[in-house]
Amino acid sequence: MSELSRSATQPGAALRELLTRPQGLVSAAIWDCMTARLLEDAGFEALFVSGAAVSASRLGMPDFAFMGLSDMAEQLRNITRSLSIPALVDADTGYGNALNAIHASEVYADAGAAGMLLEDQVFPKRCGQLAGKAVIPLEEYMVKLVAVLRERPSPDFLICARTDAAGPEGIDEAIERGKRFHDAGADIIFVEAAQTLRDVERVGAEVPGVKMYNLSTGGVGPRLNVAELRALGFAWIVFPALALGAVTHAVKTMAREVLSSGSDEAIAPTGFSPAGLARLVGAARWDDLGARYGGREQPES
Repeated sequence: MSELSRSATQPGAALRELLTRPQGLVSAAIWDCMTARLLEDAGFEALFVSGAAVSASRLGMPDFAFMGLSDMAEQLRNITRSLSIPALVDADTGYGNALNAIHASEVYADAGAAGMLLEDQVFPKRCGQLAGKAVIPLEEYMVKLVAVLRERPSPDFLICARTDAAGPEGIDEAIERGKRFHDAGADIIFVEAAQTLRDVERVGAEVPGVKMYNLSTGGVGPRLNVAELRALGFAWIVFPALALGAVTHAVKTMAREVLSSGSDEAIAPTGFSPAGLARLVGAARWDDLGARYGGREQPES
């Protein structure tokens, strides 16, 4: 758990408790410690470590399975050390067969994840919001999913089973897969990229268990709000574009203004300061430790 706020509660147990509340859970996607800290400070109670976002930020490459297990695990370990709330991590297709997926679950649990998302695309996968996806046969995926569920590192390491079948195979196949995932014991069911409101309504009504909805701004599917999605039966709503959209828009806009004006007038209204950045990333704790053990006096605030 976080260096700032260690807790005896395991992250998976904390996430499971959040998902059982009547009001459900609202989360956002992150890719590094800064986005994690900012969103936790904003009030989010759990977060999703997005493979697409990590691939874009760490490699500068699209979500086409270029990120390996070791890449994600290193990023995840830093993120979870920065948080006092649980984080689910994107495991793509499990990095291979059932054995690779089991190994991934162990690595991610050791890195502090509350659980992992495992999808049914072929390898190499594509971002779930893009055209051109294909899925493996259901029975092939079920072998992998059941293996991970049976061999998970602990009962509190949650498995989110995702199907991308709605686009290439149709909503009927996606719903059937969601039902099978639930029957196998998946903790969270995620039908990605349901294309119409009727499709979303059907997923909410026909797929049992705890369901996730990816409210992907600018992507596939209807733009529904949290209240509407909760009424349709979705317990976990994720905003994947919240931080990505904010960062890309703000940096592009501010860069143009700075290049045009030659001053920091565009930056000043944000309230940014080096001292504020230091506070965000926990400088107070290290100043305190330095005063106690490093022979330095704590600076005045």
